[in-house]
Amino acid sequence: MKRQNSIWIWLALIGCVWGFYFFWKQNSHQKSLRTPQDTPKEQPLTELKIKEKVIKLKSVKAGEIATANYILYNIGKNPLVIDYVNPDCNCTSCEISDSITAPGDSMQITLKFNSEGKAGTNFLNTVIKVNTPTELYKLGFVIHVNE
Repeated sequence: MKRQNSIWIWLALIGCVWGFYFFWKQNSHQKSLRTPQDTPKEQPLTELKIKEKVIKLKSVKAGEIATANYILYNIGKNPLVIDYVNPDCNCTSCEISDSITAPGDSMQITLKFNSEGKAGTNFLNTVIKVNTPTELYKLGFVIHVNE
C-alpha cells in the first residue's frame, strides 16, 4: 500500500514538472514588435525629437476606436531604429510608418484605442525603445469614454 502511494506521488510530481515546463515554453516565445534589424545597443546612437509626448483625444462613445498619432523626428546623424513599441494595455494597438528613419527624416507611430468597457477618463501610456542615449520614451494619451 505504501509503495503504491509513493508511485502516485512520483507520477503527480512528474506531471507537475512536465506541465510547468510546457507552460513556460509556450509563454516564453510570445511575439514582440521587434524590427528585424539589430537592437539599438548594436546600432550607432542618434538623436530624437518627439512633437507631442502626451495627446488629449476627443471624447468617444464606448465601443468606438480612437486614434493618437505621434511624430518622431530623427535630428541626429545616424538612422533612428525603433526596437519595440509596448502599449501598457491590450486595449491599445500600434502601427509604425517605418521602423528605420534616416537622419533629418520623420516617422509616425499610431496608437489605436478600443474604448469597449473603458467608460470614464483613461490615461494610457506606451513605451518605445530606440537607439538614442535615452533608450526609453513614454508616449501617452488621455481620453474620456462616454457610456
